Amino acid sequence: MKNITLAVEEALRKENIPFASYALTDKNETILYEHFGTQDLTSELPPTNDTRYRIASMSKAVTTLAALKLLDDGKFQLNTYAKEYFPELGEIKVAKLHENNITYDEIESDITIHQLLSHTSGFGYDFHDPTLSHLVVNQELAPLTSKDGSQLKAPLAYQPGTRWEYGISLGWIGKIIEKISGNNLNDFITEEVFLPLGMKDSTFDASTFDKKNIAVLHAMEAENFINVDDFVDDSTDGFYYGGGGIYSTPDDYCKFMRLFLNEGKINGNPFISTKTLNLMMKNQIGDLNYLHQPTFNPSLIHPHEWYPEIKKKFTYGFLTNLEDMPGRRKSGSLAWSGICNTYFWIDPASGLGGTLMMQLSPHYDEKCINVLEALEKAAYSELEVLNN
Repeated sequence: MKNITLAVEEALRKENIPFASYALTDKNETILYEHFGTQDLTSELPPTNDTRYRIASMSKAVTTLAALKLLDDGKFQLNTYAKEYFPELGEIKVAKLHENNITYDEIESDITIHQLLSHTSGFGYDFHDPTLSHLVVNQELAPLTSKDGSQLKAPLAYQPGTRWEYGISLGWIGKIIEKISGNNLNDFITEEVFLPLGMKDSTFDASTFDKKNIAVLHAMEAENFINVDDFVDDSTDGFYYGGGGIYSTPDDYCKFMRLFLNEGKINGNPFISTKTLNLMMKNQIGDLNYLHQPTFNPSLIHPHEWYPEIKKKFTYGFLTNLEDMPGRRKSGSLAWSGICNTYFWIDPASGLGGTLMMQLSPHYDEKCINVLEALEKAAYSELEVLNN
């Protein structure tokens, strides 16, 4: 374990990352949980076990699992049209940007729950798509940070089922969970996911714990780090966005990851059927492909593609690599990240999962990804030790 900690801390110092927390888990327990640095660049404020990170899009896999619990209980079918729960999804249009003007096309087919879960619904994000970015910049579309859910009123960026496009689909899945269950999303996921998995430090609602325990967010400008916490509104106003919004810790997220290392079981007891869990572990986009993601907001996110040299697909909830990565994760591993530079991977073949949490913007920063690589490579170099 010491060699892993030394390797990660060396990388954090080399990349001048002010603070981070990270953890590794095997099938049974969290086997490494460490913190580094200080959250306040003018004084000592180290992250601790009580520090909650804004894990943003790492929430998507959690919301997906919650939805599939309902599927397991026979509450919906994957080919069900989303308009059956929200009629406005049957009337949605596809926006197109041409010479600075927006036009709207009728949808050629209705959106299914399968498409929402697999990011093939046609919904996008404004920071990845030029048409949606144009609408936000011109205040014709609410920003993703809206507290009332108005960001879900966005048009489609593409026709349903025609391509993989990362976007607000899981926001709609969250609304469908609420409609089916009769509970708000935070209450449902707390009762059906967090509590059964023992994730006592995870929630969508920051008012349930001391604000001082929320990790401090910094913006990166060249070699400078600027505290932007005062500009972040952590309130919810009753709307819980299924595609983001969870506060969690590395140890708690390890409990979530262990479910996928144990074939859907908790302490040997079934939590979800193997058949349903496999929907989160196998390709769900067919011949479509996970694509390079451009940026239309470089202060928030860099352009990026995970591992362009290997074959990849998208499951419900995760990116999955279809080839081994030498010295790192095996084929069939599951991974994703959050926009504040939080990362994770789950490797069922090796019985190992890992997560690295920082609170920095913009996302996909090379320095942060280098630290993730250092953690992963160090973990696999010690894999025999970890498994004994």
